[in-house]
Amino acid sequence: MSTDQKLSYKLCNGVRVGELPSNLREIQCGPLNHARWLTRGMRLLYLWTRKHNLKGKELEDLKLLVRYTLNCYFKVYFDIKAYDRIEDAPDHILTELGILRSQPTEVQRIVAPYIRLGAWYAHSENILVALLASKSLSDRNFAVQEILKIRGNNEYGNMDVRPRKTPKLNFNATTFKDLIDWNTSEILEPALTYSLSTEELCKVTDKAFETPAVKIHTQATERAVKQVTEAAADVVGFDARDG
Repeated sequence: MSTDQKLSYKLCNGVRVGELPSNLREIQCGPLNHARWLTRGMRLLYLWTRKHNLKGKELEDLKLLVRYTLNCYFKVYFDIKAYDRIEDAPDHILTELGILRSQPTEVQRIVAPYIRLGAWYAHSENILVALLASKSLSDRNFAVQEILKIRGNNEYGNMDVRPRKTPKLNFNATTFKDLIDWNTSEILEPALTYSLSTEELCKVTDKAFETPAVKIHTQATERAVKQVTEAAADVVGFDARDG
């Protein structure tokens, strides 16, 4: 984990048990960086664990923010780091929705539009992958039948380019199948099953679908961007490039 991630994890544990490790009690909070998403949550936890002299509504607002940060933001963040395969993705949305329902009404009103906007992994493609990889026979049967319905009389999946629109979320969902309305949403077959024949697809009901080791977070990509940026800095300008 990065330094930010390690500090965030230790801060969360410290706040939960009510006692910070000695090496975190005097640490100074660095500047807010919008490209490093953890810093905002860390600043809230730092503020909560320091002498802040907040009272009344300001103190209640801080409590609300810290509670949401601990229960939802950091919870889902570390879940994604621990369970990062493509079939795990819809489960994180279910977790987020479950936590959101336990939050105050005002928090739900503010946060819901952003969850809806970022629910890419609630797309039918991703839900079907999760269902195909499920240990539950009924989940796999449901996914296979939906894909066969999409294909119609075709032996293989349609590989044409198509628009991909994030579906309308069911905020009361408790299972993968409940996340979207399968009757009104645009249902698309996962790209991972295009090349499977109908016969091969039907065999998935007997044995869970094996997905490739595709990560659902972008940490590796972010590290690559940093390395490319550093490498590019060595060849920027006339002297470095042509000298």
